[in-house]
Amino acid sequence: MKQYKYLLFFLFVSLLILSCDKNPLDLRNKYIDEWYFKVYYSELNTNGVGYSYYDSVNFEGYILPGVTNDEIIIEYSEDNSIRLKLDDEENLFNFPNDDCTGIFKGYDQIQLLLRWEDSEGGITHEIDGIKK
Repeated sequence: MKQYKYLLFFLFVSLLILSCDKNPLDLRNKYIDEWYFKVYYSELNTNGVGYSYYDSVNFEGYILPGVTNDEIIIEYSEDNSIRLKLDDEENLFNFPNDDCTGIFKGYDQIQLLLRWEDSEGGITHEIDGIKK
């Protein structure tokens, strides 16, 4: 009879552990959620006639887990997202170039500056996010 009690106890604990969050120590967990993003777009072209374009949008997007344990996907507008990585101190890295930067401010705010430039102009996305 005692053996059955131990077996039932072991099965109960095993089911409890398996039903919990898959990786409670995953640093991404506190950021994975729905977010409000304010995105400021600017584009400057000095080729030929040249032009400039400025716009801003509010967007309800997501921060999602990426493929690897240190990767996140930030969907900050209908047509734009970026894959970044988090180090052990929760700093963002793996930006597309050295002109891009970003930081989490606590668990519920993010700021990103994304720039793509060449000799004929450039595009900038300034992103402020607040966790929903």
